[in-house]
Amino acid sequence: MYRYEVYNYTEKRRVIFTLENHFSGDYSVAFEKFIHFYSPDTIVPHPDKKLLLRKRSERMCRFCYEVEPKVTFKNVAHIMPQLMGNRYLIHDSECDTCNKKFGIYEDSFAKFLGMMRTADAMKGQSGVPNFKSADGKLIMAVEKDEKGMDVVSVFDKGGAEYRENEKSIVLTAIKPSYIPLHVMKCFYKIGYSLLDPTELEDYPSLRQIITSGMFDTKLGNFAKAVKFTLPVYNPTPLVVTYKKKEEHSNEHLPSKIVVIYFGRYVYQFFLINIQDKFMFTEGEKCEWIITPPYYRGKQEDIFGERIDLSSNVLKKGELDSAVFTFDDI
Repeated sequence: MYRYEVYNYTEKRRVIFTLENHFSGDYSVAFEKFIHFYSPDTIVPHPDKKLLLRKRSERMCRFCYEVEPKVTFKNVAHIMPQLMGNRYLIHDSECDTCNKKFGIYEDSFAKFLGMMRTADAMKGQSGVPNFKSADGKLIMAVEKDEKGMDVVSVFDKGGAEYRENEKSIVLTAIKPSYIPLHVMKCFYKIGYSLLDPTELEDYPSLRQIITSGMFDTKLGNFAKAVKFTLPVYNPTPLVVTYKKKEEHSNEHLPSKIVVIYFGRYVYQFFLINIQDKFMFTEGEKCEWIITPPYYRGKQEDIFGERIDLSSNVLKKGELDSAVFTFDDI
């Protein structure tokens, strides 16, 4: 068992955070390797009410560096999109102009998630969304039952595969078109929002990536994430950030790793820090060490994959599939 003093962003105080190696096999090895180089520095549990914010007149946007009256802070800015199950995790460092701009990133992210937002009844700003495949062959509609519970109805035109032996149904659909790099910028925006103000000077490139298209064609080695899919659904999100330990500062590893838990997903990615000079050296590869998701069930039920989100071209025709057991439907 490993104990760390970390900053609880939600409670605005230092707390003790415990990590335990309850893994086995390759997952245990991966966990030990990760914590050899990294330690958690910030945890962000989902609050049970909206966080207290500074007065508007005292705010400065950390994305455009503007203050009132040149920009306004009338809108509620969420650190994580509401579509991830975030209701109350808000902040006062994002002006209305930037907030509106970042909406296009969240739109691509919603389409990237595909049918599972509806299948898992993930509530966003307007409740649980319906889903319609790009070709119209699969429709998921959310209705209320007599007890007021969300019930998902599926209208399928021949795409379902029934597996009697496994007592399951496989649904396949074409996702709505989205821009992969916008999904990555959505992740970057979350990580950048959680940085301590003293860290911002090390992330000027990241800010420019989020707020402009200046580096859009140069992110092939950076805009990547690791996605884990869990067999269980978590109704509230959680974020943990990890920093490279001081004794390993010369290692060619990213300085900051962000791990986001929401729904049945876990996403991991690194933030682009100008102190990690090896990242910007021609011929150097940018790799990072992956930590297994914190899950106490059967580890063979975890599905992980590396995803490349560096393309700024509209992605069309991507297939999305999900397996549902008869107990689920």
